Amino acid sequence: MPLCTLEIPRVESGLSDSEEIAVCNKSLDLTLKGLDIPEWDREYRVVVSNEISEPKLTISFTAGSDEYKTGRIFNPSRKKIFETTKLIQSDPLISEFGIGSIVMEPWVNTTFISRPEDKESVLSIPPVEFISRTPEEVGEVRIKLAISPEKMNRHSVSPEVEQFLENQHFNKVGQETSSLIKEALQLPEKSDMRIEILPTHLVQTDVSIEVDFMTISKPLLSEEREFIAKSIMQILDKDSSTSEGSATIWVRQGESDSIQN
Repeated sequence: MPLCTLEIPRVESGLSDSEEIAVCNKSLDLTLKGLDIPEWDREYRVVVSNEISEPKLTISFTAGSDEYKTGRIFNPSRKKIFETTKLIQSDPLISEFGIGSIVMEPWVNTTFISRPEDKESVLSIPPVEFISRTPEEVGEVRIKLAISPEKMNRHSVSPEVEQFLENQHFNKVGQETSSLIKEALQLPEKSDMRIEILPTHLVQTDVSIEVDFMTISKPLLSEEREFIAKSIMQILDKDSSTSEGSATIWVRQGESDSIQN
C-alpha cells in the first residue's frame, strides 16, 4: 500500500490541485516501477502548513512479508530503494516543482487495513490475549489522523470556528483510539499518547489513522496489531462523522529504515 505524502509550505503553495495530485501519482508510479511492486492499492496525501519549511515528498510502504500476494517476501534492498529515490528525484515533472527532499520509508512488522467497499461486510475481530507489557516496554505512542477537507469543513459557521470545532471532534476520535490501546495493552489511564491531526489539503482517503508505537521494546505480534487495527475501524464505523466514505488504519512499530536523498 504505497502512501505518498507531499508536504508544502503554505507560503509556497502555488501548485494547483491537479498539479499536486500529478506529482503524487507520478511518484507512486515510479515507486511501483522501481521496487517491482504490482499495481496495488495506493494512496496520496497533500499537507499544507506554515510549519513546513520546504517542499518534501515521502513514500511509505510495508515490507518484510508477502505484502503484494506474489508468493515471495517483499523486502527490497537499500540499494534498490535508493535507486528508486533517485528515479523519482530526476523525473522532470517532480524536479520542476523544487521538491526539497525525497524520503522512502519501508515499514516492517506492521498491519494495514482498509474499510471494505461492501457496506454489508463486517470485520471480524477474534479475541486476543495480549502479551503483558510494562508502560516502559510499550514506550511512546503517536496517533496521527488525516481527515479529508470535505469531512473537516461543514460550512455551518466561520472557517476559523469550524476548523476549531472539527479539530475538537476528530481529537475525540483520537482520544477513543488512545483509550482502546490503553485498555488492550492494560496501560495506566494517565499514559501519554500524542494525537496529531494533519492539516490536509488533498487526500485520497476520507479518514486515515496511523498508530505508531515509536519506541516499543517488546514488539506487537501480528494478531495483536490486527486486533488494534480492526477495533479502531469499529470506532470509525460507529462515529457519525467517520462512518461514511473510505477509511484506512495502519499500525506501525519502531522506526522505518528510511532513505533520504
